Amino acid sequence: MGPGGKTVFCSGAIILSLIPAVLGQVRLEQSTEYIRKKTDKTVTIPCKPSGLSSGDYIHWYQKKDGEPFKRILYINYESKRKTLDSDDPEKKDFSNRDFDLLISSTKVEHSATYYCAAWD
Repeated sequence: MGPGGKTVFCSGAIILSLIPAVLGQVRLEQSTEYIRKKTDKTVTIPCKPSGLSSGDYIHWYQKKDGEPFKRILYINYESKRKTLDSDDPEKKDFSNRDFDLLISSTKVEHSATYYCAAWD
């Protein structure tokens, strides 16, 4: 996040901020704090889970300033298959590579903080 806890973006570019999480034995590592990309590019946001079981899921959330958290997709830990949240109008822009979030054809609207999460 930028100064004062706000996500910042520049004209013609987006900045994505990431937050790591540790819950008990489950660990989710997001190694990059900020990613800045020009629009119409592809960005990969890493998430490295450990301590999960075959029936667990990795959830990806998007948080924009002044808006509630919005889950955009979740990934089965064993099969690595994703399920997109059907009510998201931008769902076609999101996919995954293993547990990493991929955003294709970045737009200014994608400027947000992205969280990977897991629980049992």
